[in-house]
Amino acid sequence: MKRVGAALLLLGLVVSGCTSVVPASPAPSLSDTSWVVTRIAGEPTLADHQPTMSFGPGGELTGDNGCNLYTGGYQLSGTALTVTQPAQTMMACAEPGVSEQEVAFGAALSEVASVRGAGDGLELLDAAGTVVLELGPVPPLELAGTTWELSGIVDGSSITVPVEGAPVSVSFESDALSGKACNSFRGSFSLTGAEVSVGELASTRMLCNEPGVMEQEALVLELLQAAARAEQHRSVLVLTGPDGRGLQFSKA
Repeated sequence: MKRVGAALLLLGLVVSGCTSVVPASPAPSLSDTSWVVTRIAGEPTLADHQPTMSFGPGGELTGDNGCNLYTGGYQLSGTALTVTQPAQTMMACAEPGVSEQEVAFGAALSEVASVRGAGDGLELLDAAGTVVLELGPVPPLELAGTTWELSGIVDGSSITVPVEGAPVSVSFESDALSGKACNSFRGSFSLTGAEVSVGELASTRMLCNEPGVMEQEALVLELLQAAARAEQHRSVLVLTGPDGRGLQFSKA
C-alpha cells in the first residue's frame, strides 16, 4: 500500500508540474484602427458594399455602412465596448441587398457590448456573448492616378456638406497632389500604408465672391495639410488629421 501511495503521489506531482494556466487574451486596442465588416450576424457582407469601421483616438467612430457614410462615437473599457447611435447621410442605394444590409448593420451596431481579437481581425459581441459583427483588415490603399470630389467636412462626430455650387476636387500622383477649391492648388504628397503626409500647398490668388466659398477653401487647404491618415472604401476616401477633423471625398 505504501508503494502504491508513493506512486500515486509521484504521478500527481508529474501531472501538476505539466499543468499550466493559459493567460487571457489582452483586450484589443481600437484607437487609430480601421476595419472592413466581413460578416453581420454570421452572414457574409456584400463584396462590393462591405461596411467599414474606423475608431479614432478621441472616441470617434466613422465609416461607410455599405450605402451611406456615418459618424458616431465609442467607448472601450477593457473588452467592454459601447457604440453611440451614429448619424448618417441619407443617400438611397438601389443595388440589390444593399439597403437591407445597411439596416442589418445598424441593428448589429446597436447591440455591441464587447470586443475580442480573432486572428488578424476582431469580433464584436452582444450582451449575451453572440458575435454580431466580424471585422477584417482593410486592403492596402493606392491613390496615385485617382481624382476625388469633396463630399463632406468632418469635425468630430459631425459632417458638413460642401457649399452648394462650389465643388472641390483633388487628384493624386505618386508624390504630389493637385486640385481646385475656388483656386487651383498643388503640393507634395506621400502615402505609407494608411499614413499620409501633405507638404505646404501653393495656390493661385483668385477671389471668389460667392458666400462661404473662400472660407471653405481656407478650411479645405488647412485640413489637407494636417491630414495624417487615409482610408478608402469603394468610392469613398477619408483624410483625417490628429485632432479628428478631416475631409471626405467621393470618386470622380
